[in-house]
Amino acid sequence: MPSKTPSAAVEPETLVRIYEKMLLSRQLDEILAQTRLLGNPFYIGSTFEEPLVILGMLMEVGSGLEHDVLAAYYRSLPILVGMGMEPAAFMRQAAMRQSDPFSAGRQMVNHFSEPELNVMPVSSCVTVQAGKGFGAALVQKMQARKPVLTVVHIGDAMCAEADYWVMLQEMVLRELPVLVVISNNAAGIHTPYDQGSAAACQSAWGVGVQIAGAAVPEDKNLLRYLQSYTPQLPIPEVKYVPAPRPGWQIVDGSDVLSVYRSARVAFDYVRQQRKPFVLEYRTERGRHHSSSSNPSGQILEAVQDKDPLVMFETELQAQKILSAEQLQTLKNNLQSELQHLISQVKTEPPAEDARSGMYYA
Repeated sequence: MPSKTPSAAVEPETLVRIYEKMLLSRQLDEILAQTRLLGNPFYIGSTFEEPLVILGMLMEVGSGLEHDVLAAYYRSLPILVGMGMEPAAFMRQAAMRQSDPFSAGRQMVNHFSEPELNVMPVSSCVTVQAGKGFGAALVQKMQARKPVLTVVHIGDAMCAEADYWVMLQEMVLRELPVLVVISNNAAGIHTPYDQGSAAACQSAWGVGVQIAGAAVPEDKNLLRYLQSYTPQLPIPEVKYVPAPRPGWQIVDGSDVLSVYRSARVAFDYVRQQRKPFVLEYRTERGRHHSSSSNPSGQILEAVQDKDPLVMFETELQAQKILSAEQLQTLKNNLQSELQHLISQVKTEPPAEDARSGMYYA
C-alpha cells in the first residue's frame, strides 16, 4: 500500500539514494541472520529499522570535534550504513576477523566503534550510550566552532534505565545539542511495552522538562503546551500512529517519507537552536530479538505487511521513480557484490588474541 505522505516535495535522486542505503542495510541484516555464511556468529538484527539510514545521511560525518557524534546501540546498523560505513566492516566483526575495524574480531555482532566516523563504542550493557552521548554533546557545546550535534539512539525498553533519566536531566539543564532517537517497537526482548513502561510513549517523559519533540498528545490542552516549545507540531506531511498506549501519536517509523521529514525538522532544530530534541519512531521488530530467541533468522510472519522496505518499493513504483525491473537489478547487483565480500572476508585471518590494544593495570 503506498505511503500516505506524497513524495513530490522530495527530490527523486534523494529517494533513490535512501532506497539504496535501505537495501544495503536489509541485505547486510540478511547475511548476519543467516549466520552460517560467516562462521555462525551470534545474531542481533535491525530488520525493519532500515528507514534510519536517513539519520546517518543527515549527519555531518567525520572524525573529531567539528563533526557529529553517534552514540549507538546494537540495532543502529542502518544509521552507520547511512553514514557511509563500508559493508565489509559488519561482516568482519561477525566473522571475528582481525581486520574488524570495530573490535578486531572480539566483540559481538553490531557492537560498533569507529573513531574515523565519531561512532562511540557500543557496550554490552544497554543504555550506557545515553551518558556517553550527553557527555559528547557537552564537549561540543563548550568547544566546537560548527553547529554539530550528537545523535543518541536507544530502544524503548532502555528508557526504563537510570541512564536515560540522567540524560534527560543533563541535556535540558545544560541545553545540549542532543538528538535522542527512540526506536519504539513495543517490546523489550520478550517483555511487552505495557509491562515495562508507565508512559504512553517515551516522548511523554520529556514534557515536564520541556524537551522539544515530534510526538503529539491527543489532549488538546497538553498539545497547546507542547506547541509553545516544540517547532511545527504536528510536523506537516508526517504520518503519525498511536503509541503502544493510548493518549499520544508518534511518528510512523515504517513510513520512509515521514521519517525523512521528521528527521529534517529535528536535525535543523538542534543545529539552529542548540537545544535537545526527542524523536520517537513507532517501529516493528522484523525478526526475533536475537538468535538466542530463534536461530532461524526468519522475518516474523505477523509483521510482514509492515515491512518498510517493501512499502517504500511500492511507493517508488507508484511515483514512477523506479520500475520493478530497476528495483530487481539493484537487488541483484548488490547481492552479487556482498557475496563477493563474504568470500573475501572468510579468507582473512581470525582475531589474534583477546587483549592486544587494551589498556589495564
